[in-house]
Amino acid sequence: MEFLISPSWAEVTREEASEKPEQEDRRQEAEEAARLRDLFLRQEKVFIRKGEFLGEINTFYNTDEATVFATGNAGTLVAGQVQSRTTELTLIGRYGLWDGLEIDLIVPVFVHARQQLNIGTLAIDRKETGIGDVSAALRYQLIGERGGIPDVILDINAISDTGGDNLRGTGNWSIGTGITFVKTIDPVVLFGRVGYTWTLAAEDDLSDIELTPVRVTRNPGDIIQYRVGMGFSLNDRVSFNLAVNGAVVGSSKIDGRKQRNSNLELLTLVLSTTVLVTKQLFVEPVVGVGLTDDAFDTFVGIRFPYRF
Repeated sequence: MEFLISPSWAEVTREEASEKPEQEDRRQEAEEAARLRDLFLRQEKVFIRKGEFLGEINTFYNTDEATVFATGNAGTLVAGQVQSRTTELTLIGRYGLWDGLEIDLIVPVFVHARQQLNIGTLAIDRKETGIGDVSAALRYQLIGERGGIPDVILDINAISDTGGDNLRGTGNWSIGTGITFVKTIDPVVLFGRVGYTWTLAAEDDLSDIELTPVRVTRNPGDIIQYRVGMGFSLNDRVSFNLAVNGAVVGSSKIDGRKQRNSNLELLTLVLSTTVLVTKQLFVEPVVGVGLTDDAFDTFVGIRFPYRF
């Protein structure tokens, strides 16, 4: 018995077979385009795949002014002003150890840091340059987004005291951890993070300001952090991003004794736009506004992430 296959049926079969690789290519291209569009989430989720490296150069200009009070010779309060200006260059490297786990290294470099204090007849002008507090972090994707379940990312981080106890750093080591949730409601992506940082005590030598050698143990206080925000894709190359960063810093301690009115509340509104220039290069202008007295008044900057 012989079976005859019509030429038209054979042509349809060949066309369907040729379409499958094309459909797979289009699917992969769509996935890659969506991943690139979500680059603004690189600080929230595990963006880098195994073996990939993302380098980043960020530059920021920060300004801050605050009113301080001191006790005068007659016991009266004297008001003064503190003005701070910093120009910072931050180098960031992100590497994928494997899919779902990445390591980050952050090196802040202060091109210029200046603080001016004026209280009555007292005027102090401090200037510094150099490396700030270098930090590292591990991020692990615990749960991937599916259905109504968001991405769940765990992170641990450590901040060194390489900047010293001055304008470039805190002078203390700290260790932190956090959990982040990311949910896509196309074309909007929502995210939120909560974390806790333990600050380790450090010794300060006050011999230069005291007549006799004096060493004290200082701890700036632990930190509760939170961040909520969203990103909106304008098209395949541009997204607009908004976030509110907050932190509550506990009371500082000197030799184990809490210092009065030393706790802080930092709250900042951050706006940015992520632009895909090429498949490797991105540009991200950023502006931030402090919402509390303890936060920086304003900062502006631009980020240049590059995929290798």
